[in-house]
Parts: sequence; C-alpha cells; structure tokens
Amino acid sequence: MKLLPFEYPVRNAGRSPVRTALTIFGAAAVVFLVLLMGSFVESLRKSLAATGHPANVIVLGAGSENFLEQSEVSPALPSIIDASVKGIKRIQNVPMLSPEIHHAATVRLGSDENTGQQGRALLRGVTDMAFPVHSQVYITSGRPPGPGEILVGRLASTKVNLPENALNIGADLWFEGRAWKVSGTFTAPGTAFDSEIWVPLEDLKTQVKRDSITCVIARMESPAKASEVQIFTKTRLDLELGSEREVAYYSGLATFYQPIRMMGWVMAIIAVGAGLFGGLNIMVAVVAGRSRELAALETLGFSRVAITLSLFIEFLIQTSAGALIASALALLFLSGRAMRFTMGAISLDVDPAILAAGCGTALLLAVAGTLFAGARLVRTPLIESLRS
Repeated sequence: MKLLPFEYPVRNAGRSPVRTALTIFGAAAVVFLVLLMGSFVESLRKSLAATGHPANVIVLGAGSENFLEQSEVSPALPSIIDASVKGIKRIQNVPMLSPEIHHAATVRLGSDENTGQQGRALLRGVTDMAFPVHSQVYITSGRPPGPGEILVGRLASTKVNLPENALNIGADLWFEGRAWKVSGTFTAPGTAFDSEIWVPLEDLKTQVKRDSITCVIARMESPAKASEVQIFTKTRLDLELGSEREVAYYSGLATFYQPIRMMGWVMAIIAVGAGLFGGLNIMVAVVAGRSRELAALETLGFSRVAITLSLFIEFLIQTSAGALIASALALLFLSGRAMRFTMGAISLDVDPAILAAGCGTALLLAVAGTLFAGARLVRTPLIESLRS
C-alpha cells in the first residue's frame, strides 16, 4: 500500500490555526479532567491503604468495626489488655497501648457560631503514647499538646476549610464550647492521619462529657502477634469487644468510599464522551472541507486507507499536543494540591499511571474521531468528492 509522506499530515496539523487551536485545547480540557479525577480516586485509595502499622491492632466496642466514632469502651481497658494479652511491645517496660477518642466536631475561628469561617474536623483524643504507637506521625514544628492545646495535621486546614495560616502555632480555634491553642503541627505523608487534629485525651473527655473512650490501639511485637488480641476479644465476652488490624480497618474504608471513587470515574467517562463527540464533529468538518483535496490524492494512487491513516496522524498530533498541555498543567497545579473529602483531606498525586491514562485518552480521541471521519470518506463515491 502506497502511503502519504509523513510531512503531509504534520504540515496539515497546523493548516487551519483556529480549528487546530480548538482541537488542541478541547483535547487538553478532556485529558485534564481525566487526570484530575484519576489522581483524586487513586490518591484516596493510596491514602487509606497506606494508613496504619501492620503490628497495630484496634480494640473497640463490638459491632463498631466499621464505625469507629460510634464505639465506646471502658477507660480501664488498657490495663485489662496489658494484664491479659501477651506480645504487646514495650518502651522502657511501658506497654505501647494508646487509649483514644475519635470525635467529629465543628471547628471555627471565633466563638460566635453565626460568624467566621468554620468546618467539620476529625478530632483524636490522645496521650503521649499515641506518638510511638502511630509511628507514621512526625511533629514538624512546635510540641505535643498540653492542657487546652491541640496539635494539627498538615492537611487539617484543608479539611476544615480554613486558611492555612489560621492553624499556625499560637492560633486559637473554637470547638466544643471553648478555645484551643495550637501547640504544633505534624505530618503523616500519604495517610489519613494528615488531616486530623489531636487533642489531649482527658481534656477531650471532659469537654464532650463522656466517661468512656472510643478504642485502644495496641502495638504488638510483630504482626503475627495480632492474633493474641483477637483471642482476647473473643474470650472476654463480658467486655463486648471487637478487634481489627489497623491497616485492615483503613483499607476497609476504601470500600465505604467506593461510590465516591466510582462517581469520579463516571465524570471522567462523561468528559471523554463529550470530547469524542467534539472530536467527531471536527474530523467530519475536516473531511467535508477537504473532500476535493482527498479525492485528488485518491486519483494520484493513494488508497482511502492510506488517506485515513494520514488523517489519523494529523489528528493524533493535535490531541497529543493537548495531552502534553494538560499533563504540564496537572503536574504544575494538581500534583501535591490538597483536596477535601468526607472523612478528611488528601494530597493529590499525579503519578506515571495517571499520566499514562491521560495519554491513552488522547489516543482514544484520535482513533474514534478518525474512524468516524474515515467511514464517511469510504462511503462517499470518488466522483461525488471531486465534484464537491
């Protein structure tokens, strides 16, 4: 089969500046939305999958395995676990048991509920043992919270929809009827901890008026020792307890957020569909406007398959340019950008797999547009094309 020279589609790719610009920026818009949705869905999945330590076990109230905030257990549970469970890791002979309260609250900048910025935050009441138990958490500035103080995560400002400087060290935040002073900041890169606010356990218990705690997180000597906790919770029926590996709990939340992830991909598919229709219209217009030129190429001995291939290369150059623009914008404005969701906030990660999906979208736009336009070219008789 005789093919057209490669220079022909390359030259024609910029033949009509207006139409070329529309094609490139239309493809860029579609690819950018695919990159946005893809990075959100994958960053959410990775964040939940990366949260927790393999040797950590959450001991909580029976029946609350999927709703940790609703769990209630006795504040004496850490002592009971220490006396009953073998294999708990120790620091200077102190068991690594972290009693905690998980509580959602409205956080605001001022005491007036009707004024000022505010948002929902996930509070975690902790003791000093929470830091070695949650070894993914690092204090980046300041110090652990004392009475009346809080420690804020790197993405906490995004989660509560407040300016980043509102959570600087020394700032005051209001929740649960009183002001709390920021004592420091922490980070837990790529995990769900990053958007939390940590509060001294006893202070939070007093403020929310509860005697119980939410759970106890035990650090075992090894992941294999987690079975010791499971045996304990199943044999002490009087305590009405359940247990879950920390990594399994957060990975399980990915299933809970599956509808959100599916919605993201649906939006991306709708965008691709809209881009396909736009591309089809442009390619049909290209074939219709150049029907005499294409017919002349056929009379010179080039087959319609070769002509269609040349059109594909021309359109692929334009959609690839759009994909490059979209990828550059995504790396510049999306990568590392914080985004809120129901449970917390995540930092978007535009990884190579997401970029490959964007490039695949550009290829799909080129293929679909060319096939539709090529089908019209094949159906039109040569004489009719020459007369048009």
